[in-house]
Amino acid sequence: MLETLSKLLNQAENAATDAEAEAFFAKAQELATLHAISLAEARAHTQRSQQREQPTHEELRIGLPRQHVNSHLCLLSVVIGEANSLRTNIASNNTFVIWFGLPSDIEAATMLLHSVAHQMVRCADAFVRSRSWADERDRENLGAPMTAQKARKSYYSAYVRTIGERLMNARKQAETQYDRTADGPSAALVLRGKELEVREYYDQASRARGTWRGNRSSFSSQRAVQRARTDAQQARLDPAREIGGSRPAVAS
Repeated sequence: MLETLSKLLNQAENAATDAEAEAFFAKAQELATLHAISLAEARAHTQRSQQREQPTHEELRIGLPRQHVNSHLCLLSVVIGEANSLRTNIASNNTFVIWFGLPSDIEAATMLLHSVAHQMVRCADAFVRSRSWADERDRENLGAPMTAQKARKSYYSAYVRTIGERLMNARKQAETQYDRTADGPSAALVLRGKELEVREYYDQASRARGTWRGNRSSFSSQRAVQRARTDAQQARLDPAREIGGSRPAVAS
């Protein structure tokens, strides 16, 4: 599956038009979801004594301490995890996350996170450098002058929200496609069984305490929100450079 996914990501990267890139993006998430459904259904008919995927957890470095982007990357990891049946714990200093789920789901989500995170940071940098936000007024601070930091935060908030919407739409499309051809249980039922098993593992393995309070969405800059939504709709996926080797921080 990962080889096919990688080919789709290459096609998205080299797409001639935004519409074509969008189609490959959606297909990549649909493939990941369909693969997850197939594995979950197979596991439901496999005895526990036989070899099968078991829930696990994996730590993913986000970045160095005190980087403003970390909290947004952590939130991005949450929305990507939700679309791929993962549970997420976030470090109190936002420097790493821990994903809980099946190994194949974690691997697919990691490919997606590294790709989208690099695009998000790169596009946000370009937007801030453009200074198209400079004559705006802060909608959340009584019309105070807009700052680069506020514009960037608005951009990240809108970008992450849009990516989350796209991924969940792609997941729903994959479930619908599966239900049209499957003779057995529905996709929702198959995935529900897997997610219950992941939750049981999470309850046993997680050492998290308290509630994460590291990110509050901001939409101070209307231009940042508009630009971020456009960029996120056009986001293309790349093959993840960390697969098969040591993984760099997401923000590296």
